[in-house]
Amino acid sequence: MNSREIEHLLEKYFNGETSLAEEHSIRDWFAQDELPSHHKPLKAQFLFFSNAVEARPELDTAFEDRFLRKLKKQQKQHKIQKQKTFLLMLTGVAASILIIAAMFFQNKPNRLEDSLNDPDMAYQEIQQALIFVSGKLNQGLKPAQKASSNFNEGLEQSKRISKLYEVQNLFMME
Repeated sequence: MNSREIEHLLEKYFNGETSLAEEHSIRDWFAQDELPSHHKPLKAQFLFFSNAVEARPELDTAFEDRFLRKLKKQQKQHKIQKQKTFLLMLTGVAASILIIAAMFFQNKPNRLEDSLNDPDMAYQEIQQALIFVSGKLNQGLKPAQKASSNFNEGLEQSKRISKLYEVQNLFMME
């Protein structure tokens, strides 16, 4: 490999565009004793990378089994948490419906008769009832929102673990 080809490969390397075979060629180039003077400062860096790849510890065969068991356990916990969140939201909706029903069937004949004859009063009564129900519904949804954010955090962590698994597989293929 001549100096011009290695310059091209180095440019691709520092732009993050090299393949594994090209990086191997670069490491082989810098493993030589005789290098052009402008490449000598990079020799230590590429020798370090070459030694790091060779000294990479191998994972034992049980690692993957332990990892997958832990991942399945976390998935079960997330599923249970989602079910609890759904049940909590369903309970809040049911409570809101009961509140609306209780307000509707309340014994207030004078107000009901007045509101039937006066559309403005009926509008105000409905508006007050809906504001009350909205407040109670929002209050009931607060725990569900917290659970949802916890679930999203767990999901982000599982994505990081899956990326780690992908990187591990890339190193295993080398």
